[in-house]
Amino acid sequence: MGTGNLVLQPVNPATTIGLGDGAPGTFNLDAAELATIGNGFNSLTFGRADGSGLISLGTATFQDPVVFRSPGSSGLNLSGNLSGVDNVAFTFDVPVTLTADSSVNITSGNIVFNQSVNGGFALTTASPAGQVIFNSPVGSSSPLTRLIAVADQLQVNTPIMVVDNLNLSGSNGTAIAAG
Repeated sequence: MGTGNLVLQPVNPATTIGLGDGAPGTFNLDAAELATIGNGFNSLTFGRADGSGLISLGTATFQDPVVFRSPGSSGLNLSGNLSGVDNVAFTFDVPVTLTADSSVNITSGNIVFNQSVNGGFALTTASPAGQVIFNSPVGSSSPLTRLIAVADQLQVNTPIMVVDNLNLSGSNGTAIAAG
């Protein structure tokens, strides 16, 4: 069992990070290795505050709130299914590019995209007892094929572009403030 805040970052800011099954990266933890991180941390942060290396996310399950960060130009490639148990929340402080149909699912807590989400694939997000929040454009440079966002509360603060299907559902409220 862990406590406090755990930051996992490479020594070199340009080093690539791979998290989850099938995710390439020099600094790499597959799903089995991620599962060994004990439950109980206040937060897990992957990436550096001055990072510029690409983060690749495959299929993985987390037990604590997670922040993904790499403020440089590389961003984050999402190609799998992220799930969370217990008190998980996912915060993406990095531009996200879908490289396959992907999902981000938790039972409670928030899923927050603070940077853009792009890529010609489908994204499904679900937090039945939490919030799904989009704070930056979705599909602006490369429209998603489909976006499904289900939450207790859904907040869209930005334009969304999809090619096929858009399904936004907030059981206790949906706020759309996109221009």
